[in-house]
Amino acid sequence: MDEQHLQAFDQLSNGADPATRREAAARLFSFEQRGEISEDDLLTLLFGDDLVIRGHAVRALGEIKSQKAILPLSRLFESSQDPILLQELLEAFVLIGSEVFLPLVMNRISPSRWQVWLKKFKDKRQPKPLFDEPFIIEQILLDVLKYLQTCKTLKINRTIKGLLDHEDPMIRLNCLQLYGKIGCFPTNTTLEALQQHDPHPLVRQQANLLAQHQKE
Repeated sequence: MDEQHLQAFDQLSNGADPATRREAAARLFSFEQRGEISEDDLLTLLFGDDLVIRGHAVRALGEIKSQKAILPLSRLFESSQDPILLQELLEAFVLIGSEVFLPLVMNRISPSRWQVWLKKFKDKRQPKPLFDEPFIIEQILLDVLKYLQTCKTLKINRTIKGLLDHEDPMIRLNCLQLYGKIGCFPTNTTLEALQQHDPHPLVRQQANLLAQHQKE
């Protein structure tokens, strides 16, 4: 990368206002489209300290459906405690369109991971990270469901079933949409309860659509 590319990254990270940062992002996109910033350049940026630039690299690698990025993106998803970066990674997973990330994503939202986290930090002498694991999972659930909707080999498990009872109607809605995408259905009792008693009209509507599809 040359000076103009580095200046654009600096503007993206340190721009004084949103308009300046958007302009920098547009310039970087143009450089990437012309091949001036290479796939290898973007892979290098994944491991920098600047979270804004790292997030840009994640999105850019997703846009080009980078196969070389699958392993480093996977490792970043496993280790990151930053909800925003995790959301960007899930968006990149959708763009890349590979089910290779499926085991990682399912493990990340597994209740067993919560238990490991709670056990690890039970000792108060162990410093806790800024965000705890249950909070992180709540922040990324919607993006998780959007990724899972692209996975045709997904098997519905107890974790996903439990999301139909989530307090956020958008989680319940996207969970129902996930069932529809993979051609699977909740139990009749669960579906009827959502049709008749869910407080959100979009969830009731989606449950009705799923019930009609089930009868076809």
